[in-house]
Formats: sequence, structure tokens, C-alpha cells
Amino acid sequence: MIGERLKQLRKERGIKQEDLAKIIGVTKSSVSMYETNKTTPSYSALAEIVRHFNVSADYLIGVVDEEVPPCSKDVFIRLPSCLSEFDCKLLLEFLELMIYRANKATKASKTQL
Repeated sequence: MIGERLKQLRKERGIKQEDLAKIIGVTKSSVSMYETNKTTPSYSALAEIVRHFNVSADYLIGVVDEEVPPCSKDVFIRLPSCLSEFDCKLLLEFLELMIYRANKATKASKTQL
């Protein structure tokens, strides 16, 4: 799973294997082996990959099928320490409403095309 998702992310962003290798601190052949599932990235390489592509490790390894938006990562990292449980639940309800509205707007714009 890692190989397919890594290759997809790299191609979607127009990055060559050589360039990704430099970014994450490995060789081009290592990136190639990751993408063909011949080997898996080390924890440090995996951390650099998810940081560079701004996706969750869960997405990259196939636990979830959707990339986590960057803003939600920041929000969820800070939630436990700065808000009460009630405020966290309220914020999550608000985020769900915003996502619902955004999805509805996207669907409406697609039907107008």
C-alpha cells in the first residue's frame, strides 16, 4: 500500500524520484524500492514523507483512504490541552458543519458545469 500511495503522491505533485530522495534523505533506489513495495521506509524516512506531502501516516500505509487536511491536524493536536471536553465536542460539530457545507457547495458547482 505504501508504494502505490507514495508513487501517486509523488506523481500528482510532479516530483521525480531523485528529488524526493534528496528531500527525505535517502537514495533514488530506496525511493524506487519503496514504490515497488520491495522494502518499506524507515520511521525517519516515513516521517519525512508524510511531512513533505502533508498527509497522515495512516493514509500512506493504507489505514484510512482520505488524506487528512493540514488544518485539522493542527487543530486535533492542540485540542486536548487547550479546550474543555464540551468545547472540543462543540468545535467538532462546527467542523462537521463546515465540511458538510463545503461538500454541498462542491456538488452544486459540479452540477452547474
